[in-house]
Amino acid sequence: MHKASIAKPSKMKLLYAAVFCLALALGAYWAGYIHGGNLTTMAAADKKKASSAKGIMIAADNQSDSSVTMASLLAGSAHPDKDMLDRWAKSMSLQECLDSLKQLQGMPVGQPRDDMLKALVNAWSRKDPKGLLASADDITAPKMRENGTEKALAHLAEVSPAEALDWIKQNADTSSYADMGKRMAAVIGSYANTDPQGALSAVLALDDNTPNGIQVKIKALQSMADNMGNQGHFTDAIALFNQMPAGKMQSAALGELAANWGQVAPQDAANWVATLQDPILVNVAGQNLLDDWGDSDPVAAAKWAVGMDLQITTSGNNSENDDTLLSNVVDEWAKSDLTAAGQFLNQMPSSPTKDAAIVSFVKRAAQDNPADTLKWVATISDKNMRASAFMQTAKQWNKQDPAAFNQFMTTTTALTDEQKQAVAAAFSKINGDK
Repeated sequence: MHKASIAKPSKMKLLYAAVFCLALALGAYWAGYIHGGNLTTMAAADKKKASSAKGIMIAADNQSDSSVTMASLLAGSAHPDKDMLDRWAKSMSLQECLDSLKQLQGMPVGQPRDDMLKALVNAWSRKDPKGLLASADDITAPKMRENGTEKALAHLAEVSPAEALDWIKQNADTSSYADMGKRMAAVIGSYANTDPQGALSAVLALDDNTPNGIQVKIKALQSMADNMGNQGHFTDAIALFNQMPAGKMQSAALGELAANWGQVAPQDAANWVATLQDPILVNVAGQNLLDDWGDSDPVAAAKWAVGMDLQITTSGNNSENDDTLLSNVVDEWAKSDLTAAGQFLNQMPSSPTKDAAIVSFVKRAAQDNPADTLKWVATISDKNMRASAFMQTAKQWNKQDPAAFNQFMTTTTALTDEQKQAVAAAFSKINGDK
């Protein structure tokens, strides 16, 4: 069914009246005055009855009556569409919005009531962000109050970032450390839309020594990266974040930018990551880039990861050899297409990168067929990796089919007596720790 359009402001007034009546009726129901009656709403232009899945309808050019049962609303089988509610709340005057909020807040928690409240709080944050911030304590639902606060701060920062930042400072004792990070991220993200350099300066001016200070900065920088990336300003963001000293905060900002860029132009993002010199930054940005790229095009992502891992290794800057870019691609790829991931690995020559990727592959393959997975384990060149992968596979096999595993351990010639004893000792310790 097509969503009806908003025809004229006067029609939205009619919709406001209809939904406000719904709020009144809900309140009366819970007070014991209404028992399963119908609520009249405004229908769509084609005069068909409103679908119970849509709930409240938007008034269109031609109006006709339609009804939604109170029982379906309260049961949650029919509740207002989010987009419709957002348009409804946005069309209200500020006073109408506040009146509806007051009416709805006293009602028991439920999906229809909560969806309506959320739309109203969002509208309030846009229409009067300062007013919401001054009266946030009047919103009785904690999560909704904090969500409204963050949205109001974001809207205020669009016109007066200094006021938004000052409000956070003056109200630091009203939020948890986690919420403080979200509030700062909301402000800095909006600030960066109009003045990226000012936003970065504001972040760098924050005190690292406050509780959770570094994490607050990181969340704010990641919000900047997301917002600038959403606008397509990738190169500008790179230039901006390169003003920062190398370290955890810069890596977090550029890593977030790589993730955002990878969603829209992964090859462009990959070309940029390949120019980075700091191995830690390469790893962070590369992993973030591959998160989405590995899902959308695992073959291309894996080929790029192989080249980057080789570049890192030959430069002498390799990180932990069991946590390579390729191993992370394979870890996710094997979840969705184990066969394709295995075929890709089979085509690779032996290398530390391949060893690490096989370890990731084995983790997934052992869940389906641990016996066959041991063949993969045998191809791992690194002795320590091979031993670790074998134990992991053996545990899975013993868990799935103890008899078959015990027979393998008795008859196999692939293990020395010493290795068999080590496996038996490890299993004995595991069983003893249970």
